[in-house]
Amino acid sequence: MAAMPEDPVSELGRLVRAQRHDAGLTQQALASLSGVSVATIRDLEQGRTRQPRRGLIDRLSAALDLPPEQLREPRPGSSAAWPSAAPV
Repeated sequence: MAAMPEDPVSELGRLVRAQRHDAGLTQQALASLSGVSVATIRDLEQGRTRQPRRGLIDRLSAALDLPPEQLREPRPGSSAAWPSAAPV
């Protein structure tokens, strides 16, 4: 059986979780810093968010002190491509 391509939303969720952990932040702390709910962070990290809005990506990148492009694009070496982020 062929391997399924990686889900880009799950890749984004893993990236956000890894960056959050590296920054020593809880989901609650990241939610507070980015101005979104804990449920939003949880859903993103668990791959439940299908098309994150550009505003969410911008808020998270600012809270995690990352260039927004790092969260808008898949990691180098990944064959996944993000779904087009809907404008806010």
